[in-house]
Amino acid sequence: MANSSGLYNYSNNQTEINYLNNDLETKLLSIVNNTDALGNLTGSVGHTVTLTQVYVPVPPIKNITELNITCSLNFEHYKVNCRNGIYCMCQGPCKVNPDFCNHNGQCLNQAHGSVCECYQQTFYQYTGKNCGIFIRNSRFYGVLFGVLAAGLLLIIVIIIAIIFCCRRKRSWSTDHQSSHKWYSIDEEYFRFPHTVL
Repeated sequence: MANSSGLYNYSNNQTEINYLNNDLETKLLSIVNNTDALGNLTGSVGHTVTLTQVYVPVPPIKNITELNITCSLNFEHYKVNCRNGIYCMCQGPCKVNPDFCNHNGQCLNQAHGSVCECYQQTFYQYTGKNCGIFIRNSRFYGVLFGVLAAGLLLIIVIIIAIIFCCRRKRSWSTDHQSSHKWYSIDEEYFRFPHTVL
């Protein structure tokens, strides 16, 4: 007569826990009651081997949440999360709260707590503990004032060009009008345009 025992450890997986609790006894019976397995054992021992009893104790753990899992990382605000019902894991604030950085930065778990590495774009950036503050950087103001200065310079050039064209037109108009002036015969006779006074 011989006793044999097996020790099974519960793993961090609900599927395996269900297998140990529900299917292990059936699987063991199918293995040891196999005539080939018993025949091999009979041949090895030299005597007839029979199976008298298979005993599986009442399972101490039925659900993954009953496992005593603790986080081995000594990070602030790390907690065990078994919400998906399949396995448990240690999660920090970055995983538990996806909005930790307001979707404006990358969340990084560190020993003293989670920190945000804020995104920086060409013309703006986010700052603050949780990347909640929007600010425009110097490039934005450089481009803005450059465009405004160029626009103002263009307006000044256009105004100067308009003034120049109006004066030229006015002087051309007066010269043109004076050249078409009709004189009487007396006025024409005494008019000496080519003489210098």
